[in-house]
Amino acid sequence: MTGEDRAVNKLGAAGNRATTEALLESAALELLAENGVLAGLNLREVCDRVHVNRGLIYHYFGSRRGLLRSALRRRGHTLATRLADERSGRHFVDRVVEDLHLVSDEADSYRLIALLALDGDPHVRVSPLKDRSIMLLKQDQALGDLPSRTDVEALHVLMVSAVAGYSLFRSRLEAEMGVPSGTLDSRVRDTLRAILTAYAES
Repeated sequence: MTGEDRAVNKLGAAGNRATTEALLESAALELLAENGVLAGLNLREVCDRVHVNRGLIYHYFGSRRGLLRSALRRRGHTLATRLADERSGRHFVDRVVEDLHLVSDEADSYRLIALLALDGDPHVRVSPLKDRSIMLLKQDQALGDLPSRTDVEALHVLMVSAVAGYSLFRSRLEAEMGVPSGTLDSRVRDTLRAILTAYAES
């Protein structure tokens, strides 16, 4: 019996390639969250969780990197859709603060982006909504909500860096600052809002 057959047996009538791919991607993300990025990703452990043969990963994804990239695409698509919906018609300060709120629990996604980037993957995208974000910032600038001197591309980079960095390091920063889990979020959002509002009005 092949690994794919075993996956189908485990998943029942609903078992198919798309379902198996999704299970493998989820297993990969779970293991990265449990073991940490520096431990690497053991493909045997991924397959053991889904009860398929390791060859299935190479058949479906081509490589370990292919599996990670696919998992990131799936997570990224969901997050990008949420962010795009939240950004429509909102002032840039509100967009950035809301982005920080939405992605603060997306550490797994940002760990995966970091892992692929450090691994030299030329296809990984740190900012999949770049074009839309810059377009919205230019609209803010045209409406007078941002100073005309603003370098909107640089501002976009700073926004992405702040959001990604906070998502990645949030739990460690809570521990280092000695604050209870979750209580830092509102303080960071309020401070970020004050800084961005002051800049917008300068």
